[in-house]
Amino acid sequence: MDGLGEVLADGEGHTLYQYAKDSAEPSKATCAGPCAVTWPPLVSDAPALVAGVDGGLVGQVTRPDGTKQVTVGGRPVYRYAKDTGPGVALGRNVSADWTAVTPAGKQAAAGPATVGTADVDGLGPVLTDSAGRTLYLFTKDGKGSGKSTCDGACAQKWPPLPADGRITVAGGIDAGLVGRVRRPDGTSQVTVGGWPVYTYAQDTAPGEASGHGAGGTWFAVEPNGCKANPAARPEVRQAVATAPTPGGY
Repeated sequence: MDGLGEVLADGEGHTLYQYAKDSAEPSKATCAGPCAVTWPPLVSDAPALVAGVDGGLVGQVTRPDGTKQVTVGGRPVYRYAKDTGPGVALGRNVSADWTAVTPAGKQAAAGPATVGTADVDGLGPVLTDSAGRTLYLFTKDGKGSGKSTCDGACAQKWPPLPADGRITVAGGIDAGLVGRVRRPDGTSQVTVGGWPVYTYAQDTAPGEASGHGAGGTWFAVEPNGCKANPAARPEVRQAVATAPTPGGY
């Protein structure tokens, strides 16, 4: 996951978190009531294991209501109610008490967000995330407005590029164009040229820019921070990406 590395998820792909106020020895879950509405506990009578996770790390703890909550490394694990879908981790920047969980049961340390470039047939050079996915701007945000207006269902379709730590940029991109903005949910998002940037959930591979021109409000972002030609019609192909250079913003 961009900015976090490999983290655990439930059977539907939702990111899993641990709570600093819980304990591992002995296992104890302290998030209940309104807390458990925002951070639903992962409950299961028989937790399913996936490749890469040591079965000896996975266990259960009985919650105050009698349900069995999954533990990893002794700590209970939770989802975040505002995560809008698989691969989303909006909960990582809500509070220092909540962190995503690695396959080893440890806290996932936030790494740098990555802004690279790639050539897309029919569109030319555009910005990408660390996985080579095209980055987009939303004209309703407003350039330089200091806010992102795409949340809820919108953010599920157009996931914001998170900016929890350092932002690494590829050669050929002016680092002065890159910044961050605080979203309504308290998380941070990368901006380029004053525009908050997003990926598109329906882009399934590097080199795709199927979101370009959507609704007349979504456009791929050029390396100069401007929207790509609105009249361009990108073809779907494998992109040739430029790796980021060491350093960051």
